[in-house]
Amino acid sequence: MVLTGQCHLVYTTGIQNTFHRRRAMCEREQRGLAIAAVCKVVQKGGVWIVPSQSGNGKYTVCPDPQSPHCTCPDHETRGVKCKHIFAVEFAIQREHAEDGTETLTRTMTVTETIQRKPTYPQKWKQYNAAQTNEKDEFQILLRSLCDMVKEPIGPAGRGRPRIPMSDAIFAACFKVYSTVSGRRFMCDLDDAKDQGFIQKTPHFNSIFNALESEELTPLLTKLIIAASLPLKEVESDFAVDSTGFTSCRFHKWFDHKYGKERQEHDWVKAHAVCGVKTNVVTAIEIHDRNTNDSPLLPSLLETTAENFTVSQLSADKQYASEVNFQAIAKHQAEAFIPFRSNTTGGIGGLFAKAFHYFSLCREEFLQHYHKRSNVESTFSMMKAKFGDSVRSKTDVAMKNEVLCKVLCHNICCLISAMYELDIHPVFATPGPAAKSKKNELKNPNGTPRTQVSFEDGILLPSYRLPTEAEWEYAALGLIDQNPAPSKNDKKRGEELIANKQVYSWSQNVNGLRDSRRGSWQGTFLANFKRGSGDNMGVAGGLNDNAVYTADVTSFFPNGFGLYNMSGNVSEWVQDVYRPLSSQDVDDVAPFRGNQFTTMDMGKENKPERDSLGRIKYRNVTDEESKNRRNYQKGDVINYLDGDSLIAGVSYGYGKTTLISDKSRVIKGGSWNDRAYWLGPGNRRFMEEDQASSTVGFRCAMDRVGSAAGNGRKTGINYKERKQNARKR
Repeated sequence: MVLTGQCHLVYTTGIQNTFHRRRAMCEREQRGLAIAAVCKVVQKGGVWIVPSQSGNGKYTVCPDPQSPHCTCPDHETRGVKCKHIFAVEFAIQREHAEDGTETLTRTMTVTETIQRKPTYPQKWKQYNAAQTNEKDEFQILLRSLCDMVKEPIGPAGRGRPRIPMSDAIFAACFKVYSTVSGRRFMCDLDDAKDQGFIQKTPHFNSIFNALESEELTPLLTKLIIAASLPLKEVESDFAVDSTGFTSCRFHKWFDHKYGKERQEHDWVKAHAVCGVKTNVVTAIEIHDRNTNDSPLLPSLLETTAENFTVSQLSADKQYASEVNFQAIAKHQAEAFIPFRSNTTGGIGGLFAKAFHYFSLCREEFLQHYHKRSNVESTFSMMKAKFGDSVRSKTDVAMKNEVLCKVLCHNICCLISAMYELDIHPVFATPGPAAKSKKNELKNPNGTPRTQVSFEDGILLPSYRLPTEAEWEYAALGLIDQNPAPSKNDKKRGEELIANKQVYSWSQNVNGLRDSRRGSWQGTFLANFKRGSGDNMGVAGGLNDNAVYTADVTSFFPNGFGLYNMSGNVSEWVQDVYRPLSSQDVDDVAPFRGNQFTTMDMGKENKPERDSLGRIKYRNVTDEESKNRRNYQKGDVINYLDGDSLIAGVSYGYGKTTLISDKSRVIKGGSWNDRAYWLGPGNRRFMEEDQASSTVGFRCAMDRVGSAAGNGRKTGINYKERKQNARKR
């Protein structure tokens, strides 16, 4: 019964005399009154049989006025009068008068004021974010964990090559997470393959075969421990217990008492230690149904202590043994384990010390022991989310399926901690299996983004406009004109270009129409204006099929896979426009528009930061740069062209020219331009604070690495054998 707020509780029981009482009742007394009112309390000899308030089982109560006793866990653990003892006292008062004679049942009304219990608010914003993003975050974290798995080395067998072990673990765990059958799960696995989490989609039987592998058991156990490590700074108090997962197998035996065969579901037993704050499992062992709990505590604690600092360990009374108390003391932790009612502590040692503490300091003990309920919550979380049974039939598969459930549970705990505790777990760099052309979320090295994004402002460099030289190089895409380009470090490419390309496409290097035979022959290769008043052709035969701008992915991409580098819209570049920039700037990475900056140093000579934690920068002054060798002015936009301090001339904007320091280069031509402006080398300008329906932009990003591309080396890397041969 859950009672909240200020309320009046009224129960009607049989008492000889009717009276109205307003004495404050404790919570156990209130529940005992409820049991006496609605349940059947029966006396058998000198004891009473009281049904459980939840309806599961019965308890025996001895109502001795000096030392009443009950067989319920609450009385045995805390040593106080439980609700069942109070129920018997109310029943005795109801059935017998003071002179010992039995009386008729009449009415007693008890009115009690119950104070509202303290509640703990949920962080709904973080909880909602964790739940709505859980499936995506789950796949990313699971893939990172699977990348820690090393592929087994062994001779290749006959037949089809087996799937990588990391992919097998990913598929098995993701299947358990989905809680659907293997066949229904294949759609989710196809999506995971498209996102680059696995190399290829395996057959559903391959997932079942993976669960049958004994090699999978130690790997899953290690991954469960690895998934708990990001929370090692959070957890210091732990609880241990076991739980069972039923299977589709049946356990049969012959009942000699009743002379017939009986059967019940077989089940597998999981023994685990979990943290009491985040419910993460730190150690796990799977055994058969008849394995005792107590002997497994030392090994479970040892596994937890290897990675966590254990301050407290709570367990129920079946773990109370001298061996377990010594194992806990070995790691300098406190044990909070209750004892059975018939325990005396006569064996001495740590067992006797813990027993006396439990007996003499019961209230202090209970303040710590209540944390043990978190392990029950952990098991309840697993079973509610991933099911309380296993689909597998063999012993190995059942064990592996339970381990997959525990691993999925740990990952879900991590996702909650990411949003509620601002924890960012890092396991391993995604391997080759994580690379996919269809995955849009990628790091600069081409692998899927797993921890931070550009919006986080931590790892990826800032987006910016490309320089004029960068834009022109990207627009031409001359790799298509190389007859044999280099595709890896082991093979050199040709040092020539077969044709002189005029526009950004390579299908017809000198023309505007597609020259390849077929139904599309003669169609325009860009969105531009063919002539005065002719922006799209005639009805029924539109030349570029677009009045204004076309879709981003329309027309053919160039050699680098970029669309609409010629036509559609002209594009801003970062360079400040000057007519003779090609003669003034350097020949390597040319750029006009440098305005040097430095960190904004605040108090105590430390860099100032903005609200997002990013370092603030300010422009370098001429006084600060006058003694430098690489530049003597902070603003060199006008270097060698309009610099009044050096060349002695300046641009008279609005008087003699329309060019100013705000004039930026635009390139590529637009839907409203003639074919001349489609050439990547042609350039115009527009003021940076102006806008036009024909001008757009695309972003660039700095990268560090080989000029040949991601995953390539710089320089010519000869094999060591060839290098040694040259020495001879």
